[in-house]
Amino acid sequence: MDSPSPKPPLSAVPPPQVVDHRVRTAARRRANMRNRLIESALIVFAEKGLDGTVIDDVIRAAGVSRGTFYKYFVSVREVMVALSAELCDELLGFVDESLTGIEAPDARLALGTRLIINAAGDFPLFARFTQAAGLEAAGPNTLIYTYLPSHLEDGMRQGAFARMPLAVALDFITGAVIIAITRAGGHDAAAAYPRDMVRNLLRGLGVPAARVETLCALEPPDMHLPPESLLARAEIRARDLGR
Repeated sequence: MDSPSPKPPLSAVPPPQVVDHRVRTAARRRANMRNRLIESALIVFAEKGLDGTVIDDVIRAAGVSRGTFYKYFVSVREVMVALSAELCDELLGFVDESLTGIEAPDARLALGTRLIINAAGDFPLFARFTQAAGLEAAGPNTLIYTYLPSHLEDGMRQGAFARMPLAVALDFITGAVIIAITRAGGHDAAAAYPRDMVRNLLRGLGVPAARVETLCALEPPDMHLPPESLLARAEIRARDLGR
């Protein structure tokens, strides 16, 4: 009969990992404060535009001190860049999730574009901020320059889109979508506007007319933004502030 293995000496047993809840609590508080500043900046930018916004506007909306602002951002410009990236990345993430299972690049582009334009009608702050930010809303720090190129390159390789320089295709889509968001958010667009915009966007990318009509006949899936999303939080905060 084998003898039991000897127990290791107590000195060789590593001590249990101690979790410092204070560190986690402090990190959560910092994240919550940064979120509050970004939400407030979204509201102010949408109301006053980028050129009309100063730090005092943001801290007043956030209900914090100037010192608190400077712990997270050094300027209005920096918070705008962070806001643009977070807003764009969040929205693209929800679009991508909504299009799970749809593989064709032209279908993903058609349906994704309509989801983004529809979001402008559902979230007025998003539309007003995009109008105020213009091309800054799709700056180089956003995922748009990671997300779109792969779909465009796949589409060109498969023959779904006409061959063209990638930068041209990116600028064509980005500019058209920014204008579409602005128009849809202003509530002066006809009900058919999102579909008509996508129809002409696809034609500009070289998609054959018959395929365009097939894609435009598709209904985009529902895209629900959870309450913890930036857009949902900001809309609630804007209502609380009476904006």
